This record gives sequence, structure tokens and C-alpha cells, in this order.
Amino acid sequence: MDLISEGGAPENFHISFGNEDDDSNLSGSGQRCPLCCYSRRHFHCKSCIRNGDFLHSSHHLLERFSEKQLRYKNLKTAHATLENKCVQMLTRRRLACQLRAEIKQKAENIQNIRKLMELRRGNVARLLDLKKELHESNRSLRIKLPQCDKKVRIIGDYVLSKLDESERRRECLTELQEKLRQLKRDHVDKLVKFIFPISQAISNRSSFSSSDGESKNTINEISEATRTAYVRGKWILQDSFGEIQHIIVAPALPGNGNYSAYNDWATVTPATDVSVVGGTGKAGEDASKNVASRNPAHTIAAALTYTSQLVQIMCFYLDIRLPYKLAYSDFCTTALSEAQFNRKVARLNANILYLCYTQDCRLNELRPTHTLENLQKLMNPTHANLGRLAPMDRNFCLNELADSALTQHLGAGEDSDSDDESNLQQEWEAVPSNLPPPSPVTLHPANTPYGNTLHYQAAMAAAGTGQHAGAAAAATTSLMTSAVASVTSFWKGWTGK
Repeated sequence: MDLISEGGAPENFHISFGNEDDDSNLSGSGQRCPLCCYSRRHFHCKSCIRNGDFLHSSHHLLERFSEKQLRYKNLKTAHATLENKCVQMLTRRRLACQLRAEIKQKAENIQNIRKLMELRRGNVARLLDLKKELHESNRSLRIKLPQCDKKVRIIGDYVLSKLDESERRRECLTELQEKLRQLKRDHVDKLVKFIFPISQAISNRSSFSSSDGESKNTINEISEATRTAYVRGKWILQDSFGEIQHIIVAPALPGNGNYSAYNDWATVTPATDVSVVGGTGKAGEDASKNVASRNPAHTIAAALTYTSQLVQIMCFYLDIRLPYKLAYSDFCTTALSEAQFNRKVARLNANILYLCYTQDCRLNELRPTHTLENLQKLMNPTHANLGRLAPMDRNFCLNELADSALTQHLGAGEDSDSDDESNLQQEWEAVPSNLPPPSPVTLHPANTPYGNTLHYQAAMAAAGTGQHAGAAAAATTSLMTSAVASVTSFWKGWTGK
């Protein structure tokens, strides 16, 4: 087989052919077909193959090849025609589906637009009704407005007058507040200047005469021995020479805020009431002088008592409520335990810091344990605005170290020590309201700083005894009597005079 025609049948077969009746050229076993490679007995000629005039070799299909080819072409043409018709029908169906979808979407849009139009119509109708109501209201107000012009002018004049009056009252209030601030400052200045003077000093070493011929070392040793005492199993100095001390009236407090000398002496000496240290007669004076000169606990207690009195009176003048309550007599004894003493001192320092805070002091510049130093800064116009009435500023607060130093002793103490929170001792005696004013008396000067106060007390007592004996018995422990008695006892206990 060399070539195959377009119809599918082979064109050249290299097979010899002759007369059909001549069987001499054909072998009995047959020949191999070059097309299907099988042995065949019968073969077709070239013209039959070229024309397709042959049947299947198995003879079970009687249709010729040319007929099959023609039928195949017809089926192929019919299939192509049917395919074209199907494509056209599918195209038309697709277009119809698209049109139906678009129609449905348009119908939904039309329905939504109709609903929106109905909603808009309802809103327009509501707004028209509101417009009519507003129009009617404006028309009625336009009719009534001319009738209210007079009232409007009267009310406007009244408001302007009240604004002017408010401005005048504000100026008057500012002026009164300034006067009140100045009055408070004057009262506190007089209180600190005449009754509770506070000063600062540096203790110097006592000098000994060198006329006895002793050496300088011996004098220094004797000086140190006179200022040394055996307390709690160790030798300690009775005072700190060369250190800054803050003096209130006469007793002084250490400038470093360390009041441990009170606890040291309270543990080795019997409990003593500072207010009765001074006795009667020469023996009592000598004993009180010896105690006052040798016991620093009395000095610290007296200074703290003066300080607590000063703080209470300053709060009375400044109209300030302190966070912690303290009685004047809290420090008038050496019977306090170390925890009780530290707690009361911490409460006093906390009250002073609160007082400084209310008077616009910078808390970060204060030292919580320096009692009198903080009061001096409170009295200094460059550090505080004494007598202020404005709201407190929260920008200046204690740092963590100072806060811990202040609060570490506030919660210390025994359970019984908390009684002073609500049960303060009666430091003020109720004075009868029917007492007449005292008659003027002549005051005589005295040599001591408290001479005027003592003479005034004696004159008041004499006048009260002569005119109102019954009322004087009820007022024996009044404010002036208590204060003068306390000051006198402290002065005697500290100086021995």
C-alpha cells in the first residue's frame, strides 16, 4: 500500500491481476493482503477499490464502502445542520433569559421607587402639616410680640442690673476676702511674735575658765562628761552642740527632727508630769532646775506642747479643720511609750503639713519630720500665702520618701492609744454666758516674758472674786486660766525659776 485516497480507500496495490477464470496464478493457501495483513483468497481490482465498490471481508455487512462513505457524509452534513440549529436556539433562549432577568429587576426597581415615592409623599405631607403649625404659631406670636416688648425691656433691665450688682458684690467679696486674709495674717503674726515666738539657733560649746591651770584636753573631757549620760546601756550626749535648733518660746527642738532623746530618757526615768515639775520653796526650785537642765525629755515635751497649742490656735484663726485631733496635754508627760510618742509626733507633723498645704506651700520643699522648720516656712511670705481663701492646688505633693517618713508612725501605737481620736480631754471649760465684762484693771510690767500674762490673770481673778464669786468658781479652768497655768508650769519646769 503506497497511497490512500481522500475517500479512505487505498489507491495502489502492487498485486498482479488477470482473468477471473484463470486459477493457475492463485495458490491454494491464498495470499497476504497488504492492507489488513491477513491471508485472503479473494482480492478486488484497482478500479473497484478506487470506486469503492467492495464489501467487508467478513461478508456480514452487505453495504458497500461507497455507500457507507455517502451515508457518512450525509450524517455529517445533517449533524452540522442540527448543531447550527441548536446553537441558534440556545442563543435565542439565552437572550430570552437575560431579558426576563432584566425585566424582573426593573420591576423590583419600579416597586422600590413606588414605595420610596409613597414614603416621600408621607414625609412631605407631615412637613406640610408641621409648616402649617409653625406658620400658625409664628402668626400668633407675631400678634402677641408687640404686647411683650415692655416686659422684655423690663426683664432686660432687671438682668443688666443684677449683672452689675453681681459684679459689685464680687468685687466687694474680693475686697472682704483680702481684708479677712490680712486680718488672719495679722492675728497669726501677733500670735507668733508675742505668745509663741519661734527662732533658730546653733548651740555652742560651753566655755570653762582656764585659770585653774588644767590643760585644754582635761577641760574638753570634763565638758564632754558633763554632757554625757548612761541611757539604755550606752553613753549618749545630752544635747547636740553645733547643730541647728528651733526654739519656741524657750524650749527647743532638734533641727534634724530626731526626738529620740525623749524616748531614751523616758525609759530610764520615772514618769513625770511636765506641768508639775516646778515645786514650791527652794527645794522644789532646785529640783526642778536640776531636772530641767539634765532631762532633755522635758525640753522636747514642752516644745511639742507649745507647738501643738500654736497649731490649734492658728487653725482657729485660719478656719481650718485638721485631719488628726491632738490634745494640749498629750505631750505634758514622760509616761508615753515610744510607739505612742512617735504616733503623736507624726500626727502633729501631719497636721502641720496639712496646714501648710492649705496655705499654698510647696510640699516638695518641706521636710515632714522638721516640725518647727515647717511652721517657719508657713510664716514666710515667700513660701506660703497665709490666710488664703482660694481652692487648694494639687500640683505640689510629697515625694515617696517624705510620704513614707510621715506615714510610718501614723498607724503605730497600742489599741488604747486610739482613744484620743474621739475622746479628747476637756481642755476648754464651759464658761457661763451671764458673766459680765470684766472691769478694767491696771497691768504692771514684770521681768519675765510671761509677767504681763500672770499679772493679768491675778487681776482678773481678784476682780472676779470681788464681784462674781459664784461665777468665778465655774470659770476657774477657762481658756485664759488653762493657757496661763500651762505656760507658767512649762516655764518653771524648763528654767527652774
